[in-house]
Amino acid sequence: HFKDKKPSLDNVTVSGSYSDSKGSVKYNDETYTICVKMESKTSITITPVADCKVTLRFDAASKKLKIDGVQQTTDANNTYSFNGTAGKTYTLTKGESMNLFLIIFEKEGTGISTVETQQAGDTRRYNTAGQRIASPRRGQVYIQNGKKYVK
Repeated sequence: HFKDKKPSLDNVTVSGSYSDSKGSVKYNDETYTICVKMESKTSITITPVADCKVTLRFDAASKKLKIDGVQQTTDANNTYSFNGTAGKTYTLTKGESMNLFLIIFEKEGTGISTVETQQAGDTRRYNTAGQRIASPRRGQVYIQNGKKYVK
């Protein structure tokens, strides 16, 4: 978000104008009223710290924006999403006039695609990523019989 007319995270930089009179966006029961105006001089860089889904929340549907010079279009929910790569910098610039209220970083899932049931007394152990382990290391969190333990 852009409270205090600056990005709330260090991995986002803004070169452009802010406004607090362009409406609001509600997300997770919080209302955001400060936005970045997407103008010809506006440039926003986004560098995800982890592989994640990046969602941009605007005040307009079916409007154009550019990411790394490639034209994209917001959806019916006033958003545009893309898969971000950790450490890669993406540059957001104007396609059409609109206002950016939020940049949301959503971490990807763990990659666990199936879950096996175990019988009580089963001695199989798993790390928190769902990978089977032979023996936990000292201080490691592991799961056995559906319960978490720390060795």
